[in-house]
Amino acid sequence: MYRAYGLLLPSSDFTVDEAFRRLTVRFPQYSVLLGGNGQITVESDVWEIEVALVDGPHVLNESQGFAEHIAGVSELGNVASCDRRVEVWSDTPDAEMAHLKDFQDLIEVLKTFTGVIVVDPKERQLL
Repeated sequence: MYRAYGLLLPSSDFTVDEAFRRLTVRFPQYSVLLGGNGQITVESDVWEIEVALVDGPHVLNESQGFAEHIAGVSELGNVASCDRRVEVWSDTPDAEMAHLKDFQDLIEVLKTFTGVIVVDPKERQLL
């Protein structure tokens, strides 16, 4: 239901370990788990959201597309050079949008890192 990409500029200071620490502080009411694969899960009994670092040629290709199609994104840095990103998603139904604020808070945590540009991959817009 919720999706976002945090495009990581080459100068970004984002690390999975530091993201885990910041999310643990920001979400004391939830379980924040760090998997062996580096994926972070923020969960309660009824809802969860995932955070994962992704890299590779496909990320660079998609970043170049974002640079071309999102107004104002190129002013934030060289988005076309981003070959790493943080993917955030939740597939847990949230018809009442009870967890929209949680999603927004998680995005705000991502924005505390230097060199992270958060976009909506579906709507192709800045968040």
